[in-house]
Amino acid sequence: MVRQVPGAGFRASDLPPGRVAVLFCADWCGYCHRFLPHFKRVREGWVVDVSDEDDPLWDIHALRVVPTVIVFHDGEPAKRWEGVLAAHHVEQVEAALRAP
Repeated sequence: MVRQVPGAGFRASDLPPGRVAVLFCADWCGYCHRFLPHFKRVREGWVVDVSDEDDPLWDIHALRVVPTVIVFHDGEPAKRWEGVLAAHHVEQVEAALRAP
């Protein structure tokens, strides 16, 4: 299940325990729009809208580009993908979610 939240509504500390994939995207980003349908196949994911370039999440999570996917493990970043993402990246994200 994928949950969508605005940037202001996201805190890594609110993520459930274990591994969770978070897609940081923006409504003005064409690559985000292309990747989003693929990301929605992720079993445990959140989509966070960081369309406001002044959103503090850009700095908090060192976002340099969108889309960015970060797999969090118990609220801490564990793995990351940035830039132009495609369907095959979802397989990598799912593998990271299954990692011990």
